[in-house]
Amino acid sequence: MRKVLVFIASDGWAHTLSFMLKRVKSLFFHRSITFCLYARRDDVATTSTPIGEEYDCKILHSLEELKALHFDRLMLYPCQKWIDAGSTVCVISKNNVPVAFGWCHFIRHDIKYVGKFELGDDIAWMGPQFVHKKHRGQGLQKLVIMQSVLNLPKRIQTIITSVNQSNQPSLRSVIKMKFRIGLKVSNDTGFFSSHVSDLTILDPDSLKYLKVKR
Repeated sequence: MRKVLVFIASDGWAHTLSFMLKRVKSLFFHRSITFCLYARRDDVATTSTPIGEEYDCKILHSLEELKALHFDRLMLYPCQKWIDAGSTVCVISKNNVPVAFGWCHFIRHDIKYVGKFELGDDIAWMGPQFVHKKHRGQGLQKLVIMQSVLNLPKRIQTIITSVNQSNQPSLRSVIKMKFRIGLKVSNDTGFFSSHVSDLTILDPDSLKYLKVKR
């Protein structure tokens, strides 16, 4: 119940109801298409602009820092597990109120129904990201990514991420930031599905970075 209340507060009634209906429907049949993307660090950095005066950015490394924010939507993720694995989170605040965040992973990252991504010494995974409902459409996802890139360890040269096909605004946003679609992963799940899972290579060069195990 708490999770539902947190979703309503951060995403709104309509989005929460839609999400719950999709979850119920997925018990019977659901087709998911996920795009995996990659970008060279220098390419992403060239599209960025300095953070606006009205926003504040912090890169957090500890669970204590995350808890001190009282950002309920952020705490729905496995924060302890990710922090223990060396992941960091970029938090954007406005007037000292957190409104957006984005995670960075440096060892590995698992996505349900997509696969397990092994990250080399010079690769980082970005995501998941989130922007509060009241601040969407203002370019904050781009701001989160840009600030995360600017604060990456120097050894990181390539960034990878994923976007579900249904999230067209996010897909357009990351493509504008010079991310390239490398893989397409399709999954059929649910009681009445054939449980088919397909991986399509859209960009052969992406295999140097998108090292997925399924």
